This record gives sequence, C-alpha cells and structure tokens, in this order.
Amino acid sequence: MVKITTLIKNIDVRTITKGILVSRPAAALPSTTIGTIFTISGGRILIVSLTGTVATLLSGTNSTTVGLTPTWSGTSAPAALSSAGVIPVAVSSPVCSKLDGGALIVVASGSIIAPTPWLAAAGAVTITTASTVTGTVSWEMIYVPLDAGAQVVAA
Repeated sequence: MVKITTLIKNIDVRTITKGILVSRPAAALPSTTIGTIFTISGGRILIVSLTGTVATLLSGTNSTTVGLTPTWSGTSAPAALSSAGVIPVAVSSPVCSKLDGGALIVVASGSIIAPTPWLAAAGAVTITTASTVTGTVSWEMIYVPLDAGAQVVAA
C-alpha cells in the first residue's frame, strides 16, 4: 500500500474553496442596543457564512437581529443580514444567518453556508437584541475580499 502525504493543509483548502475565516471569541450579547461583532475595512467583501455558537447559558430567549451598517452615507438604511430570530439559550446551540434578511436559524447539523453570498461594503456587522441578556455567544464569518486591501476583523 502506498501512503500519500497531504500537500495542502485543511485550512488552505477551506480558504481556497470558501474564503477567509474570522472568529470572534465568546462575548456577551448587547442588551437592547446595537453592538458590533465584525468590522469590514479597506473595501468590499462577499460574506459567505455568518454563524454563532452559544458559549455560556443565555438568560431566556432572545429576539436578535443581525445587520450591516456600512460606513458610506447612502439615502436608505442598510438591509438586515438577518431579521429578528430567537437565539436558543442552551450551551453549544448553533445559529446561522442565511444572509437573506430572514430570521436567524438554529441548525444542529446541515448547511451553514448561505445559498448566496452577501455583498458588503466597509462598515460594521452589528447585532441587536430586544431584551437584556446574560451569557455569551461566539461568532464566525467566512468571507472573500473583492477589493485589494479589504479585510474583516472581530470587534
């Protein structure tokens, strides 16, 4: 039997096929206000996936909206990446945005890659809750830079 060595690392395969992964460590959700979870700078990107995982028990159900606030001034408000959806309270509960303006969804398994990427200008990816909440959620975004110098960092 011939042993074949892997020439390409797993992380490189993901980067080539889906995009760059940025992780935001577990942090408290904002309480009835807007909080920033990622910052986009240097140009436009395609958001391929936006997911979260409940890290510590949350204090009840939380109606949550994930949005994008671009830094450019337009005549209309930016569209929501996800509308109000309920983030479950249990530790390790996964949530994801379909990036279509619909509610955040809970997925135990299955697709966490949106059917269509979201074109995003420089700005902040934000989260808004409808109530005061305790507990933490970690977030991950996979993106593809469109403009030279475009990047995403966790806020």
